[in-house]
Amino acid sequence: MLEGFTVDDFNLLNIFLLIDILQFAGLAYIIMAFFREFNLGKYWLLIIAFAITLLSPLLWGVKTELPIVSRFLDLIWGDLPSDNGFIGNGVCFPLFPWLSFPLLGMVIGDYFKNTTVLNNAYRKTGIIGFVVLVLGIIITLTNIEYHYKEYYHSRQGFMIFMLGFIMTWLYLCNLLIRKIPNNKVFELLFDWSRNVTNIYFIQWVLIAWGIAIFSTNESQYLMTIVLMLFIGIASHLLSKTIAKEKLFLRNFPHLKKNR
Repeated sequence: MLEGFTVDDFNLLNIFLLIDILQFAGLAYIIMAFFREFNLGKYWLLIIAFAITLLSPLLWGVKTELPIVSRFLDLIWGDLPSDNGFIGNGVCFPLFPWLSFPLLGMVIGDYFKNTTVLNNAYRKTGIIGFVVLVLGIIITLTNIEYHYKEYYHSRQGFMIFMLGFIMTWLYLCNLLIRKIPNNKVFELLFDWSRNVTNIYFIQWVLIAWGIAIFSTNESQYLMTIVLMLFIGIASHLLSKTIAKEKLFLRNFPHLKKNR
């Protein structure tokens, strides 16, 4: 978080726009819909993801002399100074290189959906992921300052590491589910997984506007814990409300016009 940041430094619109993970998510959804429409094969998706991971640093910071166009390009490949933490970046999650993750997710999701033996699919994903993870570590160690200058603009080595970590993590989660009997914690996690998109958007809106009220790095530890619990519970309850509303409209579509 930004040290010394106060709400007076920004108006409410600027504070909301700083949480640009929502802009990234919106752009990513649009792009992924195009990929799905053109029915690109898994190998093409992996090639595109790999190319984005490799080439993104070459595009960072490309601008025009038109401020409105440059602001949009910042969302695509912005690389603003990061001296003051995530707000100093202006853009925390530029589309390049973070688009690599939904691309990988589409490939793995289709693989899991179409496989006949899901546990084997998880195991193969975990093995490949571990190899990719180790490769990413090796590349990163060749020049740590370059590959991990900062999290939000990670370069090739660390991006490869994170992609491999996600694949390995999926396998480990599946392993835990198989070894540990079902319980209330798992049921809650499954529910969050089913409603992850709603929760994702709700929590980031709450976080963004929470900055407008509480600023950053200004609250005591107890208040920080209370805020974390509040955002978590509120996100859960609001997502359940949205899910119930969708279910109601699905079961009674004729009421949609009357509401």
